[in-house]
Amino acid sequence: MKNIISISTIAAALMFGSLALQANSTSQHATHTKLTQQVVAKEAALQQKTFKTASKDIISGLNNSLFATDAIQKKDTKAAEDALTKATKLFDKALKVDPNLKLVPINNRIGLYAIDATPKEIQKAIDMSIKLLKDHKVQESKAILQPLTDEMDIDTIYIPMDLYPTATKKALEALKKGDKKVALMTLIDGMHTFVNSRVVIPIGLLTAQDLVTAASKVEKKNKKETTALLDAAQQELQKDHLLGYIGKHSKEYTSLEKQITALKVEIKGKNDTEKLYQKVKNDFGALLRKMRLEKRKIAKNDSVWNSTTKPHAQASSEETKDKLHFEQKAQTDSF
Repeated sequence: MKNIISISTIAAALMFGSLALQANSTSQHATHTKLTQQVVAKEAALQQKTFKTASKDIISGLNNSLFATDAIQKKDTKAAEDALTKATKLFDKALKVDPNLKLVPINNRIGLYAIDATPKEIQKAIDMSIKLLKDHKVQESKAILQPLTDEMDIDTIYIPMDLYPTATKKALEALKKGDKKVALMTLIDGMHTFVNSRVVIPIGLLTAQDLVTAASKVEKKNKKETTALLDAAQQELQKDHLLGYIGKHSKEYTSLEKQITALKVEIKGKNDTEKLYQKVKNDFGALLRKMRLEKRKIAKNDSVWNSTTKPHAQASSEETKDKLHFEQKAQTDSF
């Protein structure tokens, strides 16, 4: 199940959904669900706190250009021209403040895919799908593999301020000349330069981090509970391995698992584990910071664009001379 959380200048909300591969006991399921809700809520709050949205001028300019796109389609040329004039002035104002503006974030959304399953259950599902594939039962295998996702997807839309204002100005020029079709196509081309990025954060990693923190707080009171919490943290890391989230961070994951094993050994004696806990916590933090910075450019058809404006046509190179320019520049822009 996919739930979307929209984090914008207007509002932020959190929804949670989980998919169980196999029925667990009610208490185990409830505990896992509650913990996942907590780590997801914490990460969503962090994303909301750190998300740097565009200035009011840029947002207002964008809204005016979108209004103009809709107005042109409704044949309201006067309203479209007024809106594009406002948009141009607002974009010019923003660029005067900072002439070096390029990709500026305008929207941040979170998609949640959560699975309630043990490493053994996940491995069983993987083995079953492999067996089905060997028998050429691709669709049955796909049905088993599809739910094997346990992540938060942070999708961000960026407006290219070195491109989009140019499209707005050219659309206004075309509209003043009475060429509504070129104006519309130019605005649509401009929207095609927007960049969508995605950051993927495994829920298992977030959960394991919280479990280790919880273990550090109860160790002196209850070593049995501490061991159980550390076991659970290792299970979450094992889930990430099985679900394929480790990628180029395999060394960091392996290091974390070894450190947790060392902690389980140390807590049985009278050794001071404070430094060990601090090292594990620091390593969790460092790995998550890396992952939060790893932006993947996502396809336009997987867009998280949230505008109510839906262009009715595709632009052609004959209708606007700037199409190739816009698209080439959009492809070469980087974070």
